[in-house]
Amino acid sequence: MRPFLLLVALLPFSGVRAQVSELGFTGGASYYIGDINPTKHYPKHTALAGGILFRYNFDDRYALRLQGLYGRLEAYDSDSPDSLSRVLGLGGSSSLMIRRISASAASLIRFTLSGVLPEDPWV
Repeated sequence: MRPFLLLVALLPFSGVRAQVSELGFTGGASYYIGDINPTKHYPKHTALAGGILFRYNFDDRYALRLQGLYGRLEAYDSDSPDSLSRVLGLGGSSSLMIRRISASAASLIRFTLSGVLPEDPWV
């Protein structure tokens, strides 16, 4: 068992090179805060949310990121402790899908007091 754990621990270092692309997953909770539920965090209609992201690094300074998130929102004013809120009979649920494309550029200027530029732009 120990050799297997050692192999798993050292596997990421087997072909070390610069990271060009990244793939990631996100997870969490989604719930509604608004007119029907103005103050209560994590109400009983809390749902799971998740997503996936992909990032491609063109070089040290430029990258492109694609991201998708999914969650479900649900709220009913009948759950409110306020009697005036319960009178309207509002509520419902909805699925929420967010798709995002973003580009990033690092705007770091290479500068040293000695005038010699380092090899690494992040130093």
